[in-house]
Amino acid sequence: MGSWQSLAPMPTARSHCAAVVAFDKLLVAGGQDHGPLNLVEALDIGESRWSEWAPLPEHLSDCGAVLVQDFATLVLVGCGPDGKTRFLTWRQGAAAWAPFSPPPGRESRTLPALAATNRCLFVIGGMLPHEDADVGFVDVFNFAEGSWRALPNLPRPRRQALAACAQGKVYVLGGLAAGPVEYVDCFDLRRSEWSQLPDLPDAFAANAAAVSVRSAGP
Repeated sequence: MGSWQSLAPMPTARSHCAAVVAFDKLLVAGGQDHGPLNLVEALDIGESRWSEWAPLPEHLSDCGAVLVQDFATLVLVGCGPDGKTRFLTWRQGAAAWAPFSPPPGRESRTLPALAATNRCLFVIGGMLPHEDADVGFVDVFNFAEGSWRALPNLPRPRRQALAACAQGKVYVLGGLAAGPVEYVDCFDLRRSEWSQLPDLPDAFAANAAAVSVRSAGP
């Protein structure tokens, strides 16, 4: 079509929320409206109609979410009222959100970028609030193996970046360091190495946002 169209507005206005296409719907989860929210609302795009989804078990802000296609599992990461990061999953056919164990030793990290292939979840960068320091940690959870492992660190540590997987590579765009940055870094999953790509035209940061790109990679 090559043009924009308006859809029904969200029933609950909010910021700092996760938005992801999963299970044939656009899901919007968590966020802020005069405080953190636990609401999850689902848009049927064809009918342009919203409905309520099972709420999050607690109020979360600065949320991001991705779908791991082959395992029909939605992973959501958000910041709780205590400032700590929560990991949750929703599996197709489930009745409620379930807790998900974060990467070992990285539990205090906030505001990471998320990306997913058909079988794996990537958690990239973030911040250690108690040290006020951005980190370059990169962790991958393989759903087929049921385990986490660490990958080489992001060469330019930052938080609140966008990330996406495509054709065997992980791309990390923008984010916050001392301020918004225009960096683009690329991780080759086959070579297990990072490279730097040309900068974005403008610096930007996204609140724990996530982008899902259908990928033939692992």
